[in-house]
Amino acid sequence: MTRTIASALAAGLIATASLSPAHAQETISRSVSYTDLDLTHPEDVRVLKQRVSNAARAICGDPDIRELNGYSGTQACRAKAVAGASSQIAMAVSRAQQLAASKAGNGAPMQTSAR
Repeated sequence: MTRTIASALAAGLIATASLSPAHAQETISRSVSYTDLDLTHPEDVRVLKQRVSNAARAICGDPDIRELNGYSGTQACRAKAVAGASSQIAMAVSRAQQLAASKAGNGAPMQTSAR
């Protein structure tokens, strides 16, 4: 069975991964909220990446180290889920930076200094 995993970020962003020991295809989604984060700050981006990693772990499960195929399948599932979300995280960070830049350029007071 092939198991397809989806890790969803808030605002409709989705990452997919697959785990292959089963016979039927199954899609699972997990929302990862980042509404409380400011993605213009590197620390908040790190927090979001950790949340995605935790969601991938929750969806893909814990590997049984006694079964090599299951272990490698679980690790591949997690890696694919995180990799799929990486481009979506990059887009969300870029969007946050663009919004911050547009707010700074529109009506925000600018400080200048002269000597």
